[in-house]
Amino acid sequence: MFEKRRTDQAPETALAAEGIILIRECEDFLSGNLARDLISAGGTVPDWAWLNLLAHASEAELRIFAQEEYSEGLLSIYDAWRYAEYGTACAVLAASEACGCSVEEIQRCVLIPLELELATVNEISPDKFEAMVFDALNHYGAR
Repeated sequence: MFEKRRTDQAPETALAAEGIILIRECEDFLSGNLARDLISAGGTVPDWAWLNLLAHASEAELRIFAQEEYSEGLLSIYDAWRYAEYGTACAVLAASEACGCSVEEIQRCVLIPLELELATVNEISPDKFEAMVFDALNHYGAR
């Protein structure tokens, strides 16, 4: 998940490079782009990070994501995660409309706490991920 420091750099240069990497990873996390950027960099996406887009992207970004098309045949675990992420993004938008609250409120009250909870789980399947998000949204909507 994190880039490693090169050992052939001067300590000050290496420290500055680590700082830039940390800033970039924080920006990715807070903007909801962590999973995508890890994939782009050839990294492994921790299971909890698939919730990052839902928990931190803007409503407009979620709407764009929810309009993407997905094929019915799953070819890889990555496809399964993307499909789970897609289904839960649609559910977040529907829950926002159904309860008359903003996506930001759902993110603050439901998705960010769930993201923190999932960060403590060693491994979760895309199906279980979806079930946990749907359950949390239903619980919030029933309040």
